Amino acid sequence: MQEENVNRRSISTLEAQKILKKNGVDLSEKKTEEVLDLMYFFAKLIVDQYFKNEDSRLVHKGKHGRTG
Repeated sequence: MQEENVNRRSISTLEAQKILKKNGVDLSEKKTEEVLDLMYFFAKLIVDQYFKNEDSRLVHKGKHGRTG
């Protein structure tokens, strides 16, 4: 796990483990940490792609200010 990601997380491994167990998924602390790593990786990827593709959205601000 990367040190920088630890400081930005809003949910601890223990909290995630409790939530998963409540929903029928019983994982070890190590596996829960791996799941969190994957979830944060996907979240970062999605946000990065969103902002990278911001200029290629379907509706752009119009040249004359009529859209957006």
